[in-house]
Amino acid sequence: MIARRCTQRQFLLRPDEPTNAAFTYCLIEAAQRCQIKVLLTCAMSNHHHTVISAKSTPVGRVRPQAAQRCQIEVLLTCAMSNHHHTDQR
Repeated sequence: MIARRCTQRQFLLRPDEPTNAAFTYCLIEAAQRCQIKVLLTCAMSNHHHTVISAKSTPVGRVRPQAAQRCQIEVLLTCAMSNHHHTDQR
């Protein structure tokens, strides 16, 4: 399970069409890069929870290092920075 909050606890994941599309795209991109399945995700305005599994097994266990390699947070930060016209690096 991945649980991450936005930088400075800002409400950067507010539910609107561009934000939802960016969040979905980042999850799909990360899942394809790392060969993982996204089982469940829940995005609130200032954080998200995502349950992932290894693609090779029905109920696989993914190590935290593997989740970090997928760079879900990096992709999402770049997308939200572009959307909100801020630099969050």
